[in-house]
Amino acid sequence: MKDIPVNTEFPISDLLPKKETGITSFLNKYPNYDGRDTVIAILDSGIDPGAPGLQQTIDGKIKIIERFDCSGCGDVNTVSITPKEGYIETLTGKKLKIPSNWKNPEGIYRIGQKNAFDLYPDRLKERMKSDYKKKHWDENHRKAVSDVSRELAEFDTKHPNNSSLTSAEKLEKENLEAKQDVLANYEKKYHDPGPVYDCILFHDGDKWVCCIDTSEDGDLSKCPLVGEYMLLINMSL
Repeated sequence: MKDIPVNTEFPISDLLPKKETGITSFLNKYPNYDGRDTVIAILDSGIDPGAPGLQQTIDGKIKIIERFDCSGCGDVNTVSITPKEGYIETLTGKKLKIPSNWKNPEGIYRIGQKNAFDLYPDRLKERMKSDYKKKHWDENHRKAVSDVSRELAEFDTKHPNNSSLTSAEKLEKENLEAKQDVLANYEKKYHDPGPVYDCILFHDGDKWVCCIDTSEDGDLSKCPLVGEYMLLINMSL
């Protein structure tokens, strides 16, 4: 049987039934009534400013002028502080120097902290946990287990007859065996909280901006200031 070719392209033209709703005939009569020179406010949590259809208007202007995302409101609890001698003492215990290019007329900062794993999808979180465990736990844990096993083997070689051990030697052997048990339990109960990032929020005189310290070395100058999406353009309607 001969294969019938199948059109695999997504039917974009059928997403909005223009013919059935009379839009086609309306645009033929009024070709400029296509939304140009019109600003629309949309209350919708599903607006993606990166979508291809939301990049430019039909006459080449930027389509999305401003976007406020309130879906994550309250995700990070913050407290107000006043820095001392140009440094911010964070909730994680770090002392971070304020970059010289930051503008904060009020001089008040709000600080909080966020576990990075809370932001990751499940599959990414599992992969990051595995990589983090290999990098920060496995090597050191294997070395500690190897050292204790070697010490215990050396002890048994020197003291083949356990019945003749002195009190001090018994305590030494019990201590080495206890270390083995603790290390084994640590491996079974291993829990990785993941990286915890300091969050710093302040008003630069025009708008609220936020810095998330992902540098892992306390250098805020490496971390960009982020805010709500806003395009500053002149609109003449």
